[in-house]
Amino acid sequence: MKTSTKLFRLSKLAMVVGTVGLATSSQAVYNIYKKNGLSLDINGQVDIQATKKDQQHNVLFDADGYDWYRSGTTSRTSLVDTSYNLTNTDKKPRLNQTSGVSYVEFRASQELPYDWRVTGNVGLGYSDSRDMYLNNSSISFDKKNQGAISIGRQYLHTNYVNRTGTDTPLDIFSSSALRLDYYGIKGLHTSAYYSFTGINDVREEDNSGLKSGFGASVSYRYPFADNQSVRVAAGYSQNKANPAYSNTTYTGLNSSGRNTVFQNYGWVENTLNRYPEKTQGAAVSLEYQAGPFLIAADAGRKKESMSDQRVPLDSNTTTYGTVLDNKKTDYVGAKFAYDINPVVQISTGYGVKKTKSTLKEGAKPLFATWPANRLEGFSYVDGDELYLFDKAKSKEIYAQIDYRIRPNVRLYTRYDREKTTYQVANTDYAETKDANVRAGVVFSF
Repeated sequence: MKTSTKLFRLSKLAMVVGTVGLATSSQAVYNIYKKNGLSLDINGQVDIQATKKDQQHNVLFDADGYDWYRSGTTSRTSLVDTSYNLTNTDKKPRLNQTSGVSYVEFRASQELPYDWRVTGNVGLGYSDSRDMYLNNSSISFDKKNQGAISIGRQYLHTNYVNRTGTDTPLDIFSSSALRLDYYGIKGLHTSAYYSFTGINDVREEDNSGLKSGFGASVSYRYPFADNQSVRVAAGYSQNKANPAYSNTTYTGLNSSGRNTVFQNYGWVENTLNRYPEKTQGAAVSLEYQAGPFLIAADAGRKKESMSDQRVPLDSNTTTYGTVLDNKKTDYVGAKFAYDINPVVQISTGYGVKKTKSTLKEGAKPLFATWPANRLEGFSYVDGDELYLFDKAKSKEIYAQIDYRIRPNVRLYTRYDREKTTYQVANTDYAETKDANVRAGVVFSF
């Protein structure tokens, strides 16, 4: 549960930060210096909230008869039977910056001949769960009202395909991308990128490293009447990573009772179960706005192909590093928003994710008696191993009210809830519930 929640929140965090990610955006509102075609700008926001969280993990199926690994910590206690429940609930509200995002972005641009411009961006973000991190470090060359070429660490236009605020199957950030944008036709924005080898995608920061990636997206907004418009968007992304397994040593007693250095052949700390070797995502969205009303819908699919890497199981045997062959996840989301008046807005969203895992030939979903099947030895499930369930279904819902005291000062209250049910052999095995209530203030500059 813990890992799944973490990735979910990082993707949401990235979608929020991404609204300031374009090198050619007009978010910078404070000009510090402007002379001889050189302009220095700064913008950012501070988001502080009081939160109260409720997290629950319940076992729905009696697992008697299986052997489980027990790690000795409450967050990874083995799933043994239906009496196992884990609750992590705040007794009192906390004042923090975990669910929101605070950031500052510095931008310098120099005008060039023939309506060209070069812009350098450096952006820093902060949340309690991640501390300070670099969300933008890029250089772009853009031609006025035509397009741009940007390189470096940046958010991608794929971030703007999703319109509902629910989860997305697309990569929306790259630590080392070459990106091309065209917006020479009113209402149209097309973009393509290639990610070079670099550090991990922000949504998968525990991965061993991103090898490469590419993607493209397009959006078009068509105003067809007074205060009415429709927007369509689509995107595709693909990346290749390099998941690994540990291959370390440890000291223990041998059969004669003497301390001996043993080789740990990696399957206990195997990350090949957790991170795909290849990920493909596709998504589409539709948004309709009529005056103060807005409705939007998203749909998408992600396919994660796992590694075929064979690793040493002992000094004489090798086997696959993971029993998983691939995972396919379908995404659907919807949103409704209404401006009650110029300073008060309400919005709500609902999303569903359905994941189905396919195992390699000869593998089983649960760890049974060792060593009945060597491949099966990698297929254990405990409180922190969510990667080997046959199916998983997540439902998320949120509701938010915003009140703007000033154009750059906003008060808000928000409720989020996500429920995920995990299945083994078409039987509900376990479920997690994650609810979050918060009220906060945002100051933008």
